[in-house]
Amino acid sequence: MTLPIELLTYGFVSLAFIFEVIERFVEVDAATSDEIEFIFLALAIGSTAATGLLSLIQILLLVKDIYHYVKNRRANKNSVHPIILSDLHSHRCANIHYSD
Repeated sequence: MTLPIELLTYGFVSLAFIFEVIERFVEVDAATSDEIEFIFLALAIGSTAATGLLSLIQILLLVKDIYHYVKNRRANKNSVHPIILSDLHSHRCANIHYSD
């Protein structure tokens, strides 16, 4: 998804550079200048829109991962786990303090 963004960004930066070089050596009429500026703006807006779309997709994937994490966490919290009695007995015996 980043390739279209990079291509659009490269396109409008290259267009601006080429237009600047041409404008130094040749007199460009107003209609041509307006058309080049329109193309420049279209590429810039396209790049920005693609970046926004990519960011939105990443945010939605993050929300989805958080939802699954919370769902699994709740399922594990509410599930029943077996208790080994020998471990329970050894922990109880270790916590008993005998006084003289």
